[in-house]
Formats: sequence, C-alpha cells, structure tokens
Amino acid sequence: YAYTPPQPPREKKPVFGLILGAATSGLLGLFLVKGLFKRTRGTSGVRVEVTEQDQPKLFAFIRKLCAEVEAPFPHKVYVVPEVNAAVAFDESFLNLVFPSRKNLLIGAALVNRLNLSEFKAVLAHEFGHFSQNSMRLGSYVYTANRVVAEVVYGRDRLDDFLDAMRRTDVRIAIFAWGFTAILWGMRKGLEYLYRGINFANVSLSRQMEYNADLVAVRAAGSDALAFALGRLDFASETFGQAWTDLTAAADHGRFTRDLFYHQTRAAEYLRARRADARLGEVPELPADASATVAVFKPEDTSVPAMWATHPSNYDRERNIKLRYFRSPIDERSPWLLFDDAAAVREAVTRAVYLMARKTCPEQLEDPAAIQAFIDAEHAEMTYHPRYHGLYDNRYLKPGDLAELTAPAAREELDDPDRLAAAHAALYSDEMKSGADAQQVRNEETGKLSRIAHGAVALTGADFEHRGRRYKRDAAAQLLKDVEAETEKHFERMHALDRDVFRVHYAMAAQLGRPDADELERWYRFHLGVQELHGTLVGWVNFVQSTMNNLA
Repeated sequence: YAYTPPQPPREKKPVFGLILGAATSGLLGLFLVKGLFKRTRGTSGVRVEVTEQDQPKLFAFIRKLCAEVEAPFPHKVYVVPEVNAAVAFDESFLNLVFPSRKNLLIGAALVNRLNLSEFKAVLAHEFGHFSQNSMRLGSYVYTANRVVAEVVYGRDRLDDFLDAMRRTDVRIAIFAWGFTAILWGMRKGLEYLYRGINFANVSLSRQMEYNADLVAVRAAGSDALAFALGRLDFASETFGQAWTDLTAAADHGRFTRDLFYHQTRAAEYLRARRADARLGEVPELPADASATVAVFKPEDTSVPAMWATHPSNYDRERNIKLRYFRSPIDERSPWLLFDDAAAVREAVTRAVYLMARKTCPEQLEDPAAIQAFIDAEHAEMTYHPRYHGLYDNRYLKPGDLAELTAPAAREELDDPDRLAAAHAALYSDEMKSGADAQQVRNEETGKLSRIAHGAVALTGADFEHRGRRYKRDAAAQLLKDVEAETEKHFERMHALDRDVFRVHYAMAAQLGRPDADELERWYRFHLGVQELHGTLVGWVNFVQSTMNNLA
C-alpha cells in the first residue's frame, strides 16, 4: 500500500466574524460619509432673485460699488425679507472640490429702514467680505463645517435603525449596543474637534468683520456704517411688530400686498406707544466736520466676546473711527434703486406668506386697507396718553376689593369736591417722571444682569453706572440695589391702583348702585384673568427653561 501522510485539519474561516466586521465597517463608513449628501431642508428661507434685466439701476449701483472697493461682482443677488445683508454660499458637497460662487442677500426690511448712505455702507461691508483672502476658503470651510456638524449632531434613519435593533432579540441587540457605543465614541471625538475648530474660527470671524468695516469706511465714511448698526435693533423690532400685526389680520382672512409698508407704520405705532418721537433714530452729526458723535456705549453687547462671531457694536464703532472720515449723508431711500419697487415688495411679501402660513391668496389687499384694520385692533389695546404708560407690562394690584368697597373706605370721597380733587391728582406729572425713571431702571437691570452673570466682556477694567465707574464684581450688588428701587416703584403703582379703584368706585356709587356693582364685577373679572395669565406665563417659562436645558 502506498503511504499517504496525514493531512492537517482544514482551518475554519470565521465567517460570522467576517460578516460582522464587514457590516460594522460598512455602517461606520456610511456614518462618516452621509453628511456629504444630506441637505438641510428649509435653511435658505425666503429668497426672491433679482436680475440685471429687471433691476438695472440696482445692478449698476452694485457694479460701481464693487469697482470702488475692488471686490468681485456677486454671482446672484437675492432679496430676502429680514433685517439683514449677507454673503451666501450655495450648499453642495461638490463645494469641497470646486469653490462656491458668492451670492449677495439684501434684506428688504433693512432697505426699508436705512437711508442711501447707510445702505451703501452696509453693501460695502459685505463686498469687503467678498474681497477678503480668507473668504476664498470660506465655501470649503462652510461646507466642511456643515458636514462635520451633521455627523456629530445629526440624527437620521441610521440612528432609527440602530434604535430598532437594540429593542430586538438580545443576540442581535448586543451587537447593536456595541456599535452604538462605537458611534458615541466617534461622535464625541469629532464633537471636541468641531468645537475647537469653531472656537478658533470665531476669532477669525471677528477680525474679518473689523476688516470689512474698514472697507465700508473707505466707500461711505465712518458715520454711515455706525448709523446703520444703530438702526438695526429698532428695524428688527418694527419688522417683528409688523408681522405680528399681519398675522392677526391673516387670521381674519386679510392679506396685504406690502409687508414693508406696515413695518414703516409699526415704527410710528411704537414711537407713539412709548412717547418717544426719536425712538430708533441715531444722533445728529455735529456742525464741526472734524467732530464725531458716539452711537454706542461700552456695554452695548449681549454675547461673550470669546464666542461672538461679530465684535460688539461699540468695538466696531471704535474701529471705524480710529481714523475719522465724515460721511456724506444722503437721506433718500434705497428703494429708489429698484425698478418697480412695489412689485419687488409684493413678491417678497407673497413668499413670506407662503413660507410662514403655507397659503397666500391670488389677490392681495391694498396695504392701507389692512393698516386700517390693524389700527383699529391697536386702538382697543392702546392706553390713553394721560396714563403716561403706567399700565404697560404690569398687573393691577388694588388689594382686597371687599375692603375697598366698604362704606368706611369711601367715606372721605362722598364729598364731590374732594372726589374731584382726588380724581385730578391720579395721573400727575410726578407719576410720569416715575414711569420714565422705571424705564431707565429696566435698561439698567438688563445691563447689570448681563455683566454680573458674565454674559458680556467689558471693554476695559470697569463699567459705567449712573455717572460712576465700577469693577465687574460690583455688578451683583448694584443689580440688587436697582431691583430694590424697582420693587418700591411697583409698591407705589399698587398704591395708585388702590386709589384709582376707590375714586372710580365712589364716582360710580354716585351714579347708582348698579354702576358701582358693574365696576366691581369688571375688576374681579380682570383680576381673575390676570391670575390665569400669570399661571400660564409661569408654565411657559418653565417649559422654555426645560427645553433650553435639553438643547
């Protein structure tokens, strides 16, 4: 017999391990690349593109300004509704390979509140970004940042699949839990990298803002950009007020064709409501052309400097006025640059309705007719000027009505002469000065609170409060002092509430018992509504705080 040597046993390949490894590797690969292809829905918001054929004057203005500041002409120009102007990139993973062309966004609500000089300064600032060398990498950074953010924070069907696997048979769930742990570790590592990159990027962003501001100074002088920045908060407030008013009108089936007409009227309404004819306006330039005027105070900021992508307005104003150039002021509206501005405003308004309310009628109403409806609504909720704003943003607290309606409580007001004198003394000039002082205290409370909690970075070693300078650690005590003054103010207001009720109840009693009873019923109804409102506000704040903590 021929000898056959024994054969070694055939090695069994770990088929299951190979399958598991391949599946794990595939899922990890999918996890890392899915951010390249995922698009965020709705991030572009409302954009109405305008072309040179439709808007030759606007494009001629932009071309001339681009040549003046040596910036490339934008790829596309869009009109957006907001109080904003910005450089925008097209969003695509191809931008990691090919540079994205820069688009210009022009906010119609911004155009509506600036004059032509200020508008020129704002556009010159944006074109300053167009010409910055760092912006050549901007589209790559923007796209890469979005992809990494999607990998770190995004949740999609892959996460849903893993969640479903973790709730199946334990023999499958154990692998799903293991893979989840691997994903968690990768996400944590990328998160720290993402935060580190963005922490460094915000410092670069602030320097880019300073540089772009100087480009604006070159084109429009030092005052125009500072004035434009000074108008932004009120412009945003009027835009928000206009949309609030139009939302109420839309709830009644009324739709305007010009949102920005109502923004202008909202400015008038807010000024009248606060009895301040110059609300939202900027200071006037001195007669001396070499002298300047400050628009912002050192504490005019609400974001810690280390995290802010933009410097504070105070720091920006200091930067643009280090070498001061008086701005030539052209008070004309930038809308004159638009051919058929009404059509542009209507197109943007229609787009806002479609996005916000998912509907828009074919025929929109004349804005004057809609404003008449809004004015009528405001009239029901606007107090007479004789009250000096004493009832704004607070609850009535007259005390125990049963005690105030007792005969002994109104005995001294039975005399008509005393009653007339008491009525005339209710809303005195002294009460008006007290309301004005409280408005100042409200602003002080906001500023001191931000400083005390480290929400702002002081420009120097101290800050100003009522004509004196203080170190940061004094802010907490100063805040307590202001809050104590506010508490005393409200105690005086509650005493006024009692006097107002006593006087008017005595007047009603002279007319007859039914009138007095009706006044008391309305007061009790009002106090009951206040209690409901206070409870609801408390729960809203609790839910909002909880959501913020979860976020």
